[in-house]
Amino acid sequence: MADAVRAVLEQNLPAKLAVMYGYANLSALARAMRPEVERVHGSAASDDAILVALRRLRGNVEPTTPSSAVRDVIGRSAVAVRTDISRISIARTRAAVRVVMDILRHSHEHLVHLTEGLESITIAVDARAADVLNAVAGTADVLERRDGLAAIIISSPPEIKQTPGCLIPIFVKLYEEGINVEDMTSSHTDTIVLVDSRDAAKAFSSIDSLIKSFRGSA
Repeated sequence: MADAVRAVLEQNLPAKLAVMYGYANLSALARAMRPEVERVHGSAASDDAILVALRRLRGNVEPTTPSSAVRDVIGRSAVAVRTDISRISIARTRAAVRVVMDILRHSHEHLVHLTEGLESITIAVDARAADVLNAVAGTADVLERRDGLAAIIISSPPEIKQTPGCLIPIFVKLYEEGINVEDMTSSHTDTIVLVDSRDAAKAFSSIDSLIKSFRGSA
């Protein structure tokens, strides 16, 4: 039974990370895993038996080694940081759309990333541009504003688009450093991660070290 539980866990990276870092609800995980464990084990299994196996595995789960393809993509990436960033979410009104388009046309250097929803627009820009957007949108249309952020920008080779799992080592590294990810998005081959400015130096250093450790090791 233990071997079947371990085999299933190895194929479910989010569950494996949850067990490894101690934040998994083991009882709920045992119930969710039971059908697959029974398939691998070839016989019926109880939730209690799976739970016992998970408890024994906890603390003995080895980190997943990134594939050579993932190591190659990350090793050929580069990281940069921009500070004094604000993230602002506004209602999707005509006035707000006009200001956003104006920023795109004439002040694109202020822009970090933009995400459009059906009823709102979320934009990460430097603080000066956020002030302009905030003033135009007005208090009623500003849904949320978060100041004091930094953008960690990871530029990767084109292969990142066809290589699954490339972001996992990066986010595991940030988790291990105790860095909270405020937001993330991607654009073509760039991955943009927003963190608190107080964590900017540590986030940059940890990702830069990860990139360097993967160079030449694929």
